[in-house]
Amino acid sequence: IASDAVARLTKTAGSEHHHVLTSRSYVAMKHALLGHFAEAYAENAALLEVMTRTMGDEHPATLVVRNNQSLLARKVGKLEEARALAEAVPSARRTTARWQSS
Repeated sequence: IASDAVARLTKTAGSEHHHVLTSRSYVAMKHALLGHFAEAYAENAALLEVMTRTMGDEHPATLVVRNNQSLLARKVGKLEEARALAEAVPSARRTTARWQSS
């Protein structure tokens, strides 16, 4: 049902609208909650690419998706990728906090 809702929203708002991106994140994490880690990993990886391109590498929403990707990479056995993603998130959050407080 959630995937159908995302498809309808995408048709209405466009594939890069922030509501669509947020909905895709929810769908990816629902897959993870159901134990479908490979599907969640693939959807979240595609989402991370779009969010990085459209919102920027250090946007708070991109950082959340990157953190989720780290967790999902670990679940599918991609430990080096998981470690690299996990290490990148805190430093980006520090940078983001600096420009948000300026």
